[in-house]
Amino acid sequence: MRVPGILLAYAFAPSAEIRGFYRPLTVRFFLIVLLSISALISGCATSSARLGDSKETRVSASGSELIYSGRISFEANQRLFELAASLGEMPKTLVITSKGGDVAAGLELGRWVFDSGLDVSIPEYCMSSCANYVFVAGAQKILASQASLMWHGGATQRFDVDCDSVNWSESAAVCDEQQLRELVQATIARLIPLETEFFETVGVDQRITTFGQQPEYACAGGRGHVGWYYSISDLASLGVDRIQVRGGEWRPKTQTADFNICRVDLRR
Repeated sequence: MRVPGILLAYAFAPSAEIRGFYRPLTVRFFLIVLLSISALISGCATSSARLGDSKETRVSASGSELIYSGRISFEANQRLFELAASLGEMPKTLVITSKGGDVAAGLELGRWVFDSGLDVSIPEYCMSSCANYVFVAGAQKILASQASLMWHGGATQRFDVDCDSVNWSESAAVCDEQQLRELVQATIARLIPLETEFFETVGVDQRITTFGQQPEYACAGGRGHVGWYYSISDLASLGVDRIQVRGGEWRPKTQTADFNICRVDLRR
């Protein structure tokens, strides 16, 4: 699978286990391959700018809810953690609206949600790293009737990368394809155990991140879909249970100006 439109950025900011794993992989002119990590681990034809949240992530609290709106990042996570620690009583629910972000930051946020026993509420959309790691970690998962969930890849997927698929606008370096591939392979090799441990901890089938790329389940059919979602019953079969829908039956939006998603049916 080709990986279009990869950007070069600091994918994993330094901190603790998840944040620190990338350090030995840093290369002076390659930095760390990412984000859109949604492009790195999905092979989508959609640009990172189109799927990414462009404005600064907003973090706040209201009553028994913590609110996280925007791209998932270590910086936004830290603001959330500090805010939660400053409150007299820990809120019960994380309300999140996000099109994704750094994989390692998503793992960090999801693990914090799980360890804190928080419910996760999705009023509008939760995509990529948000769906992979945050939604599935909630004690209760709460969906608005038209809220969108989207998966489009994970650390265990098969992929390929070369210099033609990299956007070098962030670097003045000349692309060394062998070094690029070695860096990507090393990064993914170190990310896979972290993702595997996360899914084992939260009790969710890790294949949730890749079923939509398998021929027997693929639903895109070359029609421009950038990802997929699952029915509530299929989510339960993958370990994502205790889902509540507010406002009637769940009828997620599957097509907007920003995204087009299809349903993976695990009953095939």
